[in-house]
Amino acid sequence: MPERSWFECWRDPKEFFCAAWQQIKPITKSAPPQYVREAYVAGLFARIWNYNNSCEVRLIPDDRFPDAQLHDSEHMINFEIAIADRKGRPTWREQKKWAEMFNRGEFVPADSPEKRRADAQEAIARIVKQKVEHYLHHRIAMVPNNANLLIYLMTSHAITEPGPVIPIEEMETLTAPYKNNFEAIWLLCGREDVRVWPRREVLRPPPDQDPFNSRARSSD
Repeated sequence: MPERSWFECWRDPKEFFCAAWQQIKPITKSAPPQYVREAYVAGLFARIWNYNNSCEVRLIPDDRFPDAQLHDSEHMINFEIAIADRKGRPTWREQKKWAEMFNRGEFVPADSPEKRRADAQEAIARIVKQKVEHYLHHRIAMVPNNANLLIYLMTSHAITEPGPVIPIEEMETLTAPYKNNFEAIWLLCGREDVRVWPRREVLRPPPDQDPFNSRARSSD
């Protein structure tokens, strides 16, 4: 497993993401280290960004605020990462169970679209509120132009789910109370980078590209 210091160097998004993905992909009952999860989220986000605008990505050294940075020819963006999952969910134990069922050729149950939508709504609202309250409590200034909030939506069964389970309009409504605490608010939904504040934007790979495929090209 790469040390945290490896992820603290500027790297190509494909190399960065694949290094983290290899630690997430085996799926064990215990969660990977926090820095691996943050590298996975930052790397996937950057890899999708990279299809649209060539960039590099890294974790912030020494585990400081914010969590990660991305830079391209025009931007240097700070990201504070939040993972939105179902409340009380034993995520990694469930993921291991489903992976084992899949490998045995067994049917893996899937939640209904209504259940997935409700789970996403609850998780997004809860995690954004918790993130803001945590940093206000610890007296860390969160003002515009300081950091982008990057929410990784992980409420469904499949880590590699292709896209959002709720409309962008609902994402905007759920995050609106906290939009002034961040330079921008993004959601990473499967294979899409979705910015909901201050203006809407959706970045996605070309139709013939899969960011989870280590053999796929990083950019056009």
